[in-house]
Amino acid sequence: MSKWDKISFEGKHIDEKVLHYCRPSKYQTFYEILKIEIPVLLISIIFILVSLYEILSFSITLPIIALLWVVSSLTVAYKIYRSKNNYLFITSKRILFHWMEWLFKDYVKKISYNNIRNVNFFTESLFWKIFKYGSLEIQSSHGWEWDITVYHIENGKMLTHYIDKVMHLSPDERNDFAEFDPEYFKNWKN
Repeated sequence: MSKWDKISFEGKHIDEKVLHYCRPSKYQTFYEILKIEIPVLLISIIFILVSLYEILSFSITLPIIALLWVVSSLTVAYKIYRSKNNYLFITSKRILFHWMEWLFKDYVKKISYNNIRNVNFFTESLFWKIFKYGSLEIQSSHGWEWDITVYHIENGKMLTHYIDKVMHLSPDERNDFAEFDPEYFKNWKN
């Protein structure tokens, strides 16, 4: 758990045992990149065709195409960087979610097991249902909104069951609880 050693925030417990670590899907990052690159590619082709038919000159369209590709490349680099810095820890004492919203805006959300009201999982489309990815939502007992929402996470249905199981253990039993094991859910129906 190298991420656990690298993460720093106020209130990190030394005796806290990491039960499970996960991050949002790499498929989602790839999908977000395609949503950027395909329109840029189509716009570039349109500008090249406009230049070939001499509606606009190459001296005008080439800088526009170059600017489009530079901006899209920077956006893609940011998306990849952000996807590597978003993660969820299920520990023996609480659930921690580190989310990077923007380059300089990141935050850590923490919910102890005593404050969890509800854990929910859902899929947003047939594509994510086929590949068993969905969104995990955790609601605290202090409010009506979802406090932690992790989009496009693998094994979300099993994680919901796992968090519910850990939630109902005593603090001593949580320390002895085994790490998340997908084999435990092998015969569990989807």
